[in-house]
Amino acid sequence: MKNLILHNIYCYNNNNNFTNNLIYFLSTVVGWILFSIAVLQIPLWIVIAIFKKRFLPFRKMISQAFQPSKSWGPSKVEDRRKWLAFRDECDVEEK
Repeated sequence: MKNLILHNIYCYNNNNNFTNNLIYFLSTVVGWILFSIAVLQIPLWIVIAIFKKRFLPFRKMISQAFQPSKSWGPSKVEDRRKWLAFRDECDVEEK
């Protein structure tokens, strides 16, 4: 993997045949756009989670933003009941 990355860096820096090629430029732009969309989602969703807890004090707002919500878990009633029992059993064993 490291060799592939190094090879791509070398070819990118030393290949002047494609520098004026529109397709090469557009593919680079599209690649950076896709990368940006993927990476910028992380801080975006953090801000959204914190904003949903804005009525709490700052420290509690931050800690609650990283906790699962009460509705998190299986949606089927029977599966949820079993899951809650299992979760409570695991919590007792931890203590």
